[in-house]
Amino acid sequence: MDKKTNFFQYTNNFIKTSHVLSIPILESNLRNKSAVTIAIPTYKRSNLLKITIDSALNQYGYDDYNVIVIDNNPERNDATEQLLLTYNNSKLSYFKNEQNIGMCGNWNRFFELSQTQWTVMLHDDDILSPYYLETISRYLDDNISLIKPQIVKFYNNENLEYPKYQCTLPLRKLALTDFMLGCAIGAPSHVIFQTKDVIQLGGFNEDFYPTFDFVFNLQCVKCKNIYMLPYMLGGYRVLENESLQQSTMKRYFQNRLIISAFILRNLHVPKLFIKIIHFFAYPLWVGDIGRKYKMKYKMNIVYHILPDCIGSFVVRVFSYMVKAINNVY
Repeated sequence: MDKKTNFFQYTNNFIKTSHVLSIPILESNLRNKSAVTIAIPTYKRSNLLKITIDSALNQYGYDDYNVIVIDNNPERNDATEQLLLTYNNSKLSYFKNEQNIGMCGNWNRFFELSQTQWTVMLHDDDILSPYYLETISRYLDDNISLIKPQIVKFYNNENLEYPKYQCTLPLRKLALTDFMLGCAIGAPSHVIFQTKDVIQLGGFNEDFYPTFDFVFNLQCVKCKNIYMLPYMLGGYRVLENESLQQSTMKRYFQNRLIISAFILRNLHVPKLFIKIIHFFAYPLWVGDIGRKYKMKYKMNIVYHILPDCIGSFVVRVFSYMVKAINNVY
């Protein structure tokens, strides 16, 4: 990835792992008879996986779905396989990849395995609200490619409080300008995708790690209809994992600057303005991540001499200007 990368260019990422088979250990007969698949990609996380699976299987008020667990650890009879074999649920399927195809490859694989119009991605340490499908199913439409509901971060196995009232809030459609300073969707866990649209766009591209979800959403918003639902429908567990390592986060921030510059250029923002926006935005990004995950990162001089409110004000003014120019408001 560099300044010359065209993030809108199509790549068939499914073909990269097409030689690797996914072995069915458990297979539900509802896979091709449901409207929705909840897909849980996993790798050596059996200690947290059970609460995730249980949240997917225990949906209230909506029954037209099935659940797939896709295991990226080819080792047979491991802790994950032993856990899955304790289940006796007609909705549940379990596949093991013959080879480890990487995080990105495993995400793409469950869209290939899904036989339903809609597919929900659920990380193997996160949880769904019991009202997730009952709520979000009322918003599904053939012209929608994905919906991301509001989620809440949690750290341990604390009980999460979900809204008890029926959601009547409208969806908020996202535009390219919503991504110019970061991924408006956030992590792809809890997102419901129209399966055929993911296949049509070529899936997630591992070459853009650790921002391949950001790039996919960017490609999606360019030619599809994507939405946010401001209603809490799940929990996102915060753990010390690969995505929060210092080296990974350094690459994440570098990629984010490159992607942001690409979007701003496509929005006809002059180079000087891009440099100004990034000069003030970068310490805000780094500081925000550091506070959320209690980590320290090297800052530029702006972070040390200016309060967050000033940098935030400058970035917000420039953002409004760009949106106004592009007829968003």
